[in-house]
Amino acid sequence: MDKKIVDKKFPWTKKNSWRRAESRTRTGDLFITNELLYQLSYFGDFAVQRYTILFFFQHFCGFRMIFFIIIITFASENLKIDYYKYNKHIELMTKYISGLVAALLFLTFISEAKSQDSIGKKFDRIENILSKLPKIYGIVNLRYQYSDASEGLNSFDIRRARVGVRGSVSASLDYRIYTEFAKTPKLLDAFITWKMKENLNLKAGQFKLPFSLENAYSSQGLEMVENSMVILGLCAYEDVSGISSIGRDMGINLFGGFLRQTNHNLFEYSIGLFNGNGINTSDNNRSKDFSGIISINPLKELTLSVSHYNGSTRVQSEAFQRVRTGGGIKYDNRKTLIRSEYIRGKTKNAESDGYYIVAGYFIHPKIQALVKYDYFQKDISIKETRQANYIVGINYFPVKDFHFKFNYSYRTTVNNNPFNHVALQFFAIF
Repeated sequence: MDKKIVDKKFPWTKKNSWRRAESRTRTGDLFITNELLYQLSYFGDFAVQRYTILFFFQHFCGFRMIFFIIIITFASENLKIDYYKYNKHIELMTKYISGLVAALLFLTFISEAKSQDSIGKKFDRIENILSKLPKIYGIVNLRYQYSDASEGLNSFDIRRARVGVRGSVSASLDYRIYTEFAKTPKLLDAFITWKMKENLNLKAGQFKLPFSLENAYSSQGLEMVENSMVILGLCAYEDVSGISSIGRDMGINLFGGFLRQTNHNLFEYSIGLFNGNGINTSDNNRSKDFSGIISINPLKELTLSVSHYNGSTRVQSEAFQRVRTGGGIKYDNRKTLIRSEYIRGKTKNAESDGYYIVAGYFIHPKIQALVKYDYFQKDISIKETRQANYIVGINYFPVKDFHFKFNYSYRTTVNNNPFNHVALQFFAIF
Protein backbone atom coordinates (compact mmCIF):
# COMPACT_ATOMS: atom_id res chain seq x y z
CA MET A 1 0.00 0.00 0.00
CA ASP A 2 1.21 3.50 -0.85
CA LYS A 3 2.71 5.27 2.19
CA LYS A 4 0.71 8.48 1.54
CA ILE A 5 -2.51 6.45 1.76
CA VAL A 6 -1.26 4.82 4.94
CA ASP A 7 -0.48 8.17 6.53
CA LYS A 8 -3.88 9.52 5.58
CA LYS A 9 -5.77 6.47 6.82
CA PHE A 10 -3.67 5.92 9.91
CA PRO A 11 -2.35 9.31 11.00
CA TRP A 12 -1.21 7.89 14.34
CA THR A 13 1.84 6.45 12.56
CA LYS A 14 3.14 9.99 12.11
CA LYS A 15 5.28 11.58 14.80
CA ASN A 16 2.85 12.46 17.57
CA SER A 17 3.12 15.69 19.56
CA TRP A 18 2.30 15.80 23.28
CA ARG A 19 1.36 19.20 24.61
CA ARG A 20 -0.54 20.58 27.55
CA ALA A 21 -4.29 20.44 27.53
CA GLU A 22 -4.74 24.06 26.61
CA SER A 23 -3.33 23.43 23.10
CA ARG A 24 -5.86 20.59 22.64
CA THR A 25 -3.39 18.62 20.51
CA ARG A 26 -4.01 14.89 20.81
CA THR A 27 -2.92 11.63 19.16
CA GLY A 28 -4.61 10.49 15.98
CA ASP A 29 -6.04 7.25 17.27
CA LEU A 30 -9.66 7.52 18.38
CA PHE A 31 -9.21 5.16 21.29
CA ILE A 32 -6.22 6.99 22.69
CA THR A 33 -7.85 10.39 22.28
CA ASN A 34 -10.82 9.57 24.44
CA GLU A 35 -11.81 11.76 27.37
CA LEU A 36 -9.58 9.80 29.77
CA LEU A 37 -6.31 10.73 28.05
CA TYR A 38 -7.56 14.23 27.41
CA GLN A 39 -7.88 14.68 31.17
CA LEU A 40 -4.53 12.97 31.71
CA SER A 41 -2.94 15.52 29.40
CA TYR A 42 -3.19 17.90 32.36
CA PHE A 43 -0.58 15.72 34.00
CA GLY A 44 2.28 18.05 33.05
CA ASP A 45 0.73 21.10 34.69
CA PHE A 46 -0.25 19.11 37.73
CA ALA A 47 3.31 17.98 38.29
CA VAL A 48 4.86 21.42 38.22
CA GLN A 49 2.75 22.81 40.96
CA ARG A 50 3.26 22.30 44.66
CA TYR A 51 4.51 18.67 44.47
CA THR A 52 7.04 19.21 41.69
CA ILE A 53 10.08 17.51 43.21
CA LEU A 54 8.45 14.49 44.88
CA PHE A 55 5.93 14.06 42.08
CA PHE A 56 8.69 14.09 39.45
CA PHE A 57 10.66 11.33 41.13
CA GLN A 58 7.62 9.20 41.79
CA HIS A 59 6.23 9.40 38.26
CA PHE A 60 9.25 9.66 36.03
CA CYS A 61 11.87 7.70 37.93
CA GLY A 62 9.63 4.83 39.01
CA PHE A 63 9.64 1.34 37.53
CA ARG A 64 6.09 1.69 36.22
CA MET A 65 6.85 4.72 34.07
CA ILE A 66 9.94 3.04 32.60
CA PHE A 67 7.71 0.09 31.71
CA PHE A 68 5.19 2.42 30.02
CA ILE A 69 7.95 4.09 28.02
CA ILE A 70 9.20 0.71 26.79
CA ILE A 71 5.71 -0.27 25.67
CA ILE A 72 5.04 3.05 23.93
CA THR A 73 8.43 2.97 22.22
CA PHE A 74 7.88 -0.61 21.02
CA ALA A 75 4.41 0.19 19.77
CA SER A 76 5.28 3.41 17.97
CA GLU A 77 8.57 2.35 16.37
CA ASN A 78 8.10 -1.33 15.56
CA LEU A 79 4.56 -0.99 14.32
CA LYS A 80 5.64 1.60 11.77
CA ILE A 81 8.26 -0.79 10.42
CA ASP A 82 6.03 -3.84 10.14
CA TYR A 83 2.85 -2.17 9.05
CA TYR A 84 3.29 -2.71 5.34
CA LYS A 85 3.64 -6.51 5.85
CA TYR A 86 1.05 -7.06 8.47
CA ASN A 87 -1.62 -4.45 7.80
CA LYS A 88 -4.66 -6.25 9.14
CA HIS A 89 -2.91 -7.67 12.18
CA ILE A 90 -1.37 -4.33 13.02
CA GLU A 91 -4.73 -2.57 13.12
CA LEU A 92 -6.02 -5.05 15.69
CA MET A 93 -2.74 -5.10 17.67
CA THR A 94 -2.66 -1.34 17.78
CA LYS A 95 -6.03 -1.16 19.44
CA TYR A 96 -5.01 -3.77 22.03
CA ILE A 97 -1.71 -2.05 22.83
CA SER A 98 -3.37 1.36 22.92
CA GLY A 99 -5.97 0.07 25.32
CA LEU A 100 -3.31 -1.54 27.51
CA VAL A 101 -1.27 1.66 27.68
CA ALA A 102 -4.35 3.72 28.49
CA ALA A 103 -5.42 1.29 31.21
CA LEU A 104 -1.98 1.25 32.80
CA LEU A 105 -1.77 5.03 32.72
CA PHE A 106 -5.21 5.27 34.27
CA LEU A 107 -4.29 2.85 37.09
CA THR A 108 -1.06 4.74 37.74
CA PHE A 109 -2.89 8.06 37.87
CA ILE A 110 -5.48 6.70 40.30
CA SER A 111 -2.88 5.18 42.62
CA GLU A 112 -0.77 8.31 42.64
CA ALA A 113 -3.77 10.60 43.11
CA LYS A 114 -4.58 8.71 46.30
CA SER A 115 -1.11 9.45 47.60
CA GLN A 116 -1.35 13.22 47.07
CA ASP A 117 -2.82 13.79 50.52
CA SER A 118 0.20 12.09 52.10
CA ILE A 119 2.56 14.12 49.88
CA GLY A 120 0.77 17.31 50.93
CA LYS A 121 1.22 16.37 54.58
CA LYS A 122 4.92 15.75 53.98
CA PHE A 123 5.32 19.19 52.46
CA ASP A 124 3.39 20.76 55.33
CA ARG A 125 5.78 19.11 57.77
CA ILE A 126 8.81 20.30 55.78
CA GLU A 127 7.47 23.85 55.64
CA ASN A 128 6.79 23.76 59.36
CA ILE A 129 10.36 22.64 60.08
CA LEU A 130 11.84 25.28 57.77
CA SER A 131 9.79 28.03 59.42
CA LYS A 132 11.37 27.16 62.78
CA LEU A 133 14.95 27.27 61.54
CA PRO A 134 16.85 30.41 62.62
CA LYS A 135 17.24 33.17 60.04
CA ILE A 136 20.54 35.03 59.72
CA TYR A 137 20.47 38.78 59.26
CA GLY A 138 22.71 41.77 59.81
CA ILE A 139 24.13 45.10 58.65
CA VAL A 140 27.43 46.54 57.50
CA ASN A 141 27.79 50.28 58.13
CA LEU A 142 30.71 52.26 56.68
CA ARG A 143 31.22 55.89 57.71
CA TYR A 144 33.22 58.89 56.65
CA GLN A 145 33.58 61.98 58.88
CA TYR A 146 35.14 65.39 58.48
CA SER A 147 35.29 68.19 61.03
CA ASP A 148 37.09 71.52 61.20
CA ALA A 149 37.00 71.65 65.00
CA SER A 150 40.25 72.47 66.78
CA GLU A 151 41.28 68.80 67.08
CA GLY A 152 40.21 68.13 63.50
CA LEU A 153 38.74 64.97 61.95
CA ASN A 154 39.08 63.36 58.53
CA SER A 155 38.55 59.62 58.67
CA PHE A 156 36.86 56.48 57.37
CA ASP A 157 35.76 53.77 59.76
CA ILE A 158 33.53 50.73 60.05
CA ARG A 159 30.85 52.06 62.34
CA ARG A 160 28.84 48.87 62.63
CA ALA A 161 29.26 45.24 61.56
CA ARG A 162 26.39 43.32 63.11
CA VAL A 163 25.16 39.78 62.61
CA GLY A 164 22.24 38.08 64.29
CA VAL A 165 19.91 35.13 64.22
CA ARG A 166 16.19 35.14 64.89
CA GLY A 167 13.46 32.57 64.73
CA SER A 168 10.47 31.05 66.44
CA VAL A 169 9.83 27.78 68.21
CA SER A 170 6.05 28.20 68.01
CA ALA A 171 3.45 30.69 66.88
CA SER A 172 3.68 32.53 70.22
CA LEU A 173 7.35 32.09 71.16
CA ASP A 174 10.30 33.61 69.29
CA TYR A 175 13.89 34.61 69.99
CA ARG A 176 16.66 36.92 68.77
CA ILE A 177 20.43 37.11 69.18
CA TYR A 178 22.30 40.13 67.80
CA THR A 179 26.05 40.74 67.99
CA GLU A 180 28.43 43.59 67.16
CA PHE A 181 31.84 42.90 65.59
CA ALA A 182 33.03 46.45 64.83
CA LYS A 183 35.63 47.86 67.24
CA THR A 184 35.03 45.81 70.40
CA PRO A 185 32.92 42.66 69.73
CA LYS A 186 29.97 42.40 72.08
CA LEU A 187 26.53 40.91 72.50
CA LEU A 188 23.81 43.49 71.87
CA ASP A 189 20.54 41.57 72.03
CA ALA A 190 19.65 38.16 73.42
CA PHE A 191 16.01 37.73 74.33
CA ILE A 192 12.90 35.58 74.10
CA THR A 193 9.45 37.00 73.38
CA TRP A 194 6.25 35.30 74.48
CA LYS A 195 3.27 36.64 72.52
CA MET A 196 0.39 35.75 74.78
CA LYS A 197 -2.24 38.24 73.59
CA GLU A 198 -2.33 41.44 71.60
CA ASN A 199 -2.58 43.41 74.84
CA LEU A 200 -0.16 41.30 76.91
CA ASN A 201 3.26 40.10 75.78
CA LEU A 202 6.44 39.26 77.67
CA LYS A 203 10.07 39.81 76.68
CA ALA A 204 13.01 38.59 78.77
CA GLY A 205 16.75 38.97 78.26
CA GLN A 206 18.92 41.81 76.97
CA PHE A 207 17.32 44.37 74.65
CA LYS A 208 16.55 48.06 74.13
CA LEU A 209 15.06 49.97 77.03
CA PRO A 210 11.39 50.98 76.65
CA PHE A 211 12.16 54.67 76.93
CA SER A 212 11.63 57.50 74.38
CA LEU A 213 10.37 57.36 70.81
CA GLU A 214 13.82 57.58 69.23
CA ASN A 215 15.46 54.80 71.21
CA ALA A 216 13.12 52.28 69.58
CA TYR A 217 14.59 53.03 66.13
CA SER A 218 17.23 50.69 64.70
CA SER A 219 20.49 52.23 63.49
CA GLN A 220 19.49 51.70 59.86
CA GLY A 221 15.96 52.93 60.50
CA LEU A 222 16.99 56.19 62.16
CA GLU A 223 16.75 59.06 59.71
CA MET A 224 19.94 60.84 60.83
CA VAL A 225 23.53 59.59 61.03
CA GLU A 226 23.65 59.99 64.82
CA ASN A 227 21.12 59.86 67.63
CA SER A 228 19.99 63.09 69.22
CA MET A 229 22.29 64.41 71.96
CA VAL A 230 19.62 64.10 74.65
CA ILE A 231 19.15 60.42 73.75
CA LEU A 232 22.89 59.81 73.85
CA GLY A 233 23.23 61.58 77.21
CA LEU A 234 20.18 60.30 79.07
CA CYS A 235 19.32 56.93 77.51
CA ALA A 236 22.34 54.72 78.18
CA TYR A 237 24.31 55.45 74.98
CA GLU A 238 26.98 57.82 76.27
CA ASP A 239 25.04 58.39 79.46
CA VAL A 240 26.07 61.17 81.84
CA SER A 241 26.10 58.47 84.53
CA GLY A 242 29.01 56.75 82.78
CA ILE A 243 26.97 53.84 81.38
CA SER A 244 27.52 53.15 77.68
CA SER A 245 25.27 50.34 76.47
CA ILE A 246 23.67 51.52 73.19
CA GLY A 247 20.29 52.11 74.84
CA ARG A 248 20.04 48.56 76.16
CA ASP A 249 19.90 46.69 79.46
CA MET A 250 19.04 43.29 80.94
CA GLY A 251 15.62 42.57 82.38
CA ILE A 252 11.99 41.70 81.68
CA ASN A 253 9.42 43.71 79.75
CA LEU A 254 5.63 43.63 79.44
CA PHE A 255 4.10 45.30 76.38
CA GLY A 256 0.90 45.40 74.37
CA GLY A 257 -1.92 47.53 73.01
CA PHE A 258 -5.59 48.25 73.72
CA LEU A 259 -8.61 49.71 71.94
CA ARG A 260 -7.91 48.34 68.51
CA GLN A 261 -8.85 50.63 65.64
CA THR A 262 -8.97 49.77 61.94
CA ASN A 263 -5.19 49.42 61.56
CA HIS A 264 -3.63 50.48 64.87
CA ASN A 265 -4.06 50.47 68.64
CA LEU A 266 -5.32 53.64 70.28
CA PHE A 267 -3.30 52.93 73.43
CA GLU A 268 0.07 51.14 73.73
CA TYR A 269 2.38 50.49 76.65
CA SER A 270 5.80 48.97 77.34
CA ILE A 271 7.12 48.67 80.90
CA GLY A 272 9.88 46.66 82.53
CA LEU A 273 12.33 46.00 85.34
CA PHE A 274 16.07 46.07 84.59
CA ASN A 275 19.47 45.68 86.26
CA GLY A 276 20.36 49.27 85.45
CA ASN A 277 24.04 48.60 84.74
CA GLY A 278 24.01 48.23 80.95
CA ILE A 279 24.66 45.28 78.65
CA ASN A 280 26.53 42.07 79.50
CA THR A 281 26.77 43.11 83.15
CA SER A 282 25.08 41.69 86.21
CA ASP A 283 23.43 43.95 88.76
CA ASN A 284 25.65 45.40 91.46
CA ASN A 285 22.92 46.45 93.88
CA ARG A 286 19.79 44.92 95.38
CA SER A 287 17.26 47.12 93.62
CA LYS A 288 15.83 46.96 90.12
CA ASP A 289 15.35 49.90 87.76
CA PHE A 290 11.97 50.73 86.26
CA SER A 291 11.61 51.92 82.66
CA GLY A 292 8.47 52.43 80.64
CA ILE A 293 6.73 54.30 77.85
CA ILE A 294 3.02 54.92 77.25
CA SER A 295 1.79 55.98 73.81
CA ILE A 296 -1.54 57.28 72.55
CA ASN A 297 -2.22 57.03 68.82
CA PRO A 298 -5.20 59.17 67.76
CA LEU A 299 -4.28 58.30 64.17
CA LYS A 300 -2.14 55.57 62.71
CA GLU A 301 0.37 58.24 61.68
CA LEU A 302 0.28 60.24 64.94
CA THR A 303 1.81 59.24 68.29
CA LEU A 304 1.95 61.06 71.63
CA SER A 305 4.19 59.51 74.27
CA VAL A 306 5.34 59.80 77.87
CA SER A 307 8.46 58.00 79.15
CA HIS A 308 9.90 57.50 82.63
CA TYR A 309 12.99 55.82 84.07
CA ASN A 310 13.77 55.47 87.78
CA GLY A 311 16.56 53.46 89.30
CA SER A 312 19.95 53.36 90.92
CA THR A 313 23.33 52.25 89.72
CA ARG A 314 26.88 51.91 90.95
CA VAL A 315 29.77 53.21 88.88
CA GLN A 316 33.30 52.83 90.23
CA SER A 317 32.02 51.94 93.70
CA GLU A 318 29.77 55.01 93.80
CA ALA A 319 26.02 54.42 94.01
CA PHE A 320 23.56 57.09 92.89
CA GLN A 321 20.04 57.60 91.58
CA ARG A 322 19.14 57.91 87.90
CA VAL A 323 15.78 59.48 87.04
CA ARG A 324 14.63 60.47 83.56
CA THR A 325 11.27 61.75 82.35
CA GLY A 326 10.33 62.71 78.83
CA GLY A 327 7.52 63.42 76.42
CA GLY A 328 7.37 63.17 72.67
CA ILE A 329 5.27 63.54 69.55
CA LYS A 330 5.64 61.91 66.16
CA TYR A 331 3.84 62.20 62.84
CA ASP A 332 4.90 59.82 60.09
CA ASN A 333 2.81 58.95 57.03
CA ARG A 334 5.77 57.36 55.17
CA LYS A 335 6.25 60.49 53.10
CA THR A 336 6.32 63.25 55.71
CA LEU A 337 8.05 62.84 59.08
CA ILE A 338 7.95 65.18 62.09
CA ARG A 339 9.26 64.02 65.48
CA SER A 340 10.19 65.88 68.65
CA GLU A 341 11.02 64.95 72.24
CA TYR A 342 11.97 66.70 75.45
CA ILE A 343 13.74 64.75 78.21
CA ARG A 344 14.90 65.88 81.64
CA GLY A 345 17.05 63.78 83.90
CA LYS A 346 18.71 63.71 87.29
CA THR A 347 21.94 61.84 87.86
CA LYS A 348 23.08 61.98 91.48
CA ASN A 349 22.89 65.72 92.20
CA ALA A 350 23.19 67.01 88.63
CA GLU A 351 20.21 67.74 86.40
CA SER A 352 20.29 67.58 82.60
CA ASP A 353 17.81 68.34 79.88
CA GLY A 354 17.53 68.49 76.12
CA TYR A 355 15.22 68.30 73.17
CA TYR A 356 15.22 67.92 69.42
CA ILE A 357 12.92 68.41 66.49
CA VAL A 358 13.44 66.69 63.16
CA ALA A 359 11.45 66.97 59.94
CA GLY A 360 11.81 64.91 56.79
CA TYR A 361 10.10 64.71 53.42
CA PHE A 362 10.49 62.31 50.48
CA ILE A 363 11.06 64.61 47.52
CA HIS A 364 11.40 61.47 45.39
CA PRO A 365 10.47 57.86 46.21
CA LYS A 366 14.19 57.18 46.78
CA ILE A 367 15.33 60.53 48.21
CA GLN A 368 14.47 61.96 51.63
CA ALA A 369 15.41 65.54 52.63
CA LEU A 370 15.85 66.31 56.35
CA VAL A 371 16.38 69.22 58.76
CA LYS A 372 16.97 69.02 62.51
CA TYR A 373 17.60 71.16 65.55
CA ASP A 374 19.31 69.33 68.40
CA TYR A 375 19.93 70.79 71.89
CA PHE A 376 21.39 69.33 75.09
CA GLN A 377 22.71 70.67 78.38
CA LYS A 378 24.59 68.16 80.46
CA ASP A 379 24.27 70.17 83.68
CA ILE A 380 21.62 72.90 83.74
CA SER A 381 23.49 74.71 86.49
CA ILE A 382 26.54 75.13 84.26
CA LYS A 383 25.81 77.06 81.08
CA GLU A 384 29.12 75.99 79.51
CA THR A 385 27.75 72.47 79.10
CA ARG A 386 25.19 73.60 76.55
CA GLN A 387 25.44 72.56 72.90
CA ALA A 388 23.16 73.16 69.92
CA ASN A 389 23.46 71.53 66.48
CA TYR A 390 21.81 72.65 63.25
CA ILE A 391 21.65 69.76 60.80
CA VAL A 392 20.57 69.19 57.20
CA GLY A 393 20.61 65.79 55.59
CA ILE A 394 19.83 63.72 52.54
CA ASN A 395 19.02 60.01 52.54
CA TYR A 396 19.19 58.02 49.32
CA PHE A 397 17.65 54.56 48.90
CA PRO A 398 18.76 53.18 45.49
CA VAL A 399 17.60 49.64 46.31
CA LYS A 400 15.75 48.00 49.16
CA ASP A 401 18.71 46.77 51.21
CA PHE A 402 21.25 49.47 50.49
CA HIS A 403 21.15 53.17 51.31
CA PHE A 404 23.33 56.04 52.35
CA LYS A 405 22.89 59.05 54.63
CA PHE A 406 24.58 62.43 54.33
CA ASN A 407 24.53 64.93 57.21
CA TYR A 408 26.01 68.39 57.48
CA SER A 409 25.85 69.96 60.93
CA TYR A 410 26.81 73.35 62.27
CA ARG A 411 27.67 72.85 65.95
CA THR A 412 27.77 75.56 68.59
CA THR A 413 28.95 75.51 72.21
CA VAL A 414 29.33 78.26 74.81
CA ASN A 415 33.10 78.30 75.28
CA ASN A 416 34.35 77.05 71.90
CA ASN A 417 34.06 78.49 68.44
CA PRO A 418 31.33 77.00 66.22
CA PHE A 419 32.54 74.31 63.87
CA ASN A 420 31.34 72.27 60.90
CA HIS A 421 30.88 68.53 60.80
CA VAL A 422 30.17 66.32 57.79
CA ALA A 423 29.21 62.65 57.98
CA LEU A 424 28.42 60.14 55.25
CA GLN A 425 27.19 56.65 56.03
CA PHE A 426 26.66 53.61 53.79
CA PHE A 427 24.37 50.80 54.93
CA ALA A 428 24.20 47.30 53.48
CA ILE A 429 21.48 45.14 55.01
CA PHE A 430 21.12 41.38 54.70
